[in-house]
Amino acid sequence: MKYIPYTFPSTILEFMHKYMTDQMNDLEHGVQKVIKSPSIAEYYATIPYVEIEKHHMEYHNALLRTFQLMTNEGLITPLHNSVGFDQEFHSNGFDPRLAKYGQYDFPIFGFQYLRDLFEDAVKPIILNQGNKDRIEDIGTGFIVNSNNNFDDNFYFVTARHCIPPNARIYVPAFLPPKKPCVPEKIYVPENDQIDLAVIKFVLTEAIPGREQNFWMGSPEILDEILTMGYPPIQGFIDAIQVAEVSKISSFLKTTEGRITGKGKHYWGGKEDHFLISARVKGGNSGGPVVNKKGEVVGVIIELFTDGGELDKLGYGVALNVHVLRKMIEKIKGISSEINIKELEFAIFENGFEIK
Repeated sequence: MKYIPYTFPSTILEFMHKYMTDQMNDLEHGVQKVIKSPSIAEYYATIPYVEIEKHHMEYHNALLRTFQLMTNEGLITPLHNSVGFDQEFHSNGFDPRLAKYGQYDFPIFGFQYLRDLFEDAVKPIILNQGNKDRIEDIGTGFIVNSNNNFDDNFYFVTARHCIPPNARIYVPAFLPPKKPCVPEKIYVPENDQIDLAVIKFVLTEAIPGREQNFWMGSPEILDEILTMGYPPIQGFIDAIQVAEVSKISSFLKTTEGRITGKGKHYWGGKEDHFLISARVKGGNSGGPVVNKKGEVVGVIIELFTDGGELDKLGYGVALNVHVLRKMIEKIKGISSEINIKELEFAIFENGFEIK
């Protein structure tokens, strides 16, 4: 997908923030001065001429459209009665961290841009590849940063059933490609009914780049969401990533031990699972459910042992990200709301196996 330089909302908001800050810094005590808000024309004047030459036929409409979409999203507010490039705007806030992550850009450019940016943060989990004596299978996992930041507090997350015992598990490294990631620690809840696993991989092999690791958010009913995963596609040797847009349909609220459908739900009184309006294809299990801000709000799981009535109705089931958040807090020793255990494993040249 083509993105025109200098039409990114994060870049525009950074300019608007600096534009206003510079005027505020120039204020002198006792001297009256009118603070002016920036117009599209003033932003356009900051774009390097070499870019104008390459895209001059596109910039006019692209900037008008971007500013309108930013207005619709509440990022900026138009002022006065000017029109076109003379229209002035007020910025409704700017956070450099959010800009660096892309949260101002995702709602404007949509899920395609989000998928392009985070494609390398979602990896296939391949079981028993090329082993004729074992059943081959595939699942999905992804990288999250537990601090919603750009540091080394990252974890690889998947559904627990995607890393079964006595199977050769291969997760291709981010750098260099196709080399297997090497686990340092593997954690799962002590409660076997919680379909979640968190892996700490060796740093140098595990992450695609700190700007490309997911942050965590909270799911809301009717949120549009993106699911990313690696369903098995007949005739293709390599794993192919597939993304699908759907909506959060409802939460499954339960108390401890109550059976909803044919799946036991825990975390009494909390919204621990939710439905999405798309079937979860085999191989998507363990993949992220991502909202329009680029935040992971859930993990695709396997809830029903017989395929489940929800699949027949066209729904998928995800584990609320708050369960993942509490599990990571337990790993870091800052919470005790969930009991976890470490799994033993053996490392091989082509992957690892859970003992």
